[in-house]
Amino acid sequence: MGGPGDLRGAFEKLQGSSNPADYAIRRPVSSQDKKDDAPGWAKAAGLRPLKGQSGKDYAKNVMDAKYGKVKHNTGPGSDFNKLKKYADTHFIKEKQKGNKK
Repeated sequence: MGGPGDLRGAFEKLQGSSNPADYAIRRPVSSQDKKDDAPGWAKAAGLRPLKGQSGKDYAKNVMDAKYGKVKHNTGPGSDFNKLKKYADTHFIKEKQKGNKK
């Protein structure tokens, strides 16, 4: 498998954007929230959710970019679950401009 750059390219293709302005802003995190960190391979690639994107959708896109579109383990302690918690606790939730949801 390729390095973090290959993962980033596949992830941006799934997300539909490589424009940094479309991605959520990282928020300050308490030491309590730091335990909800992403797996090292995802942090190394610098992947962030889109503005207004749920943690579940973000985790699915990251896992699809890394492993392909297969059924991923979503149980406690899985990479999917870690990514979901990471997106939900580490990024500001705001809607994309033009998004009517």
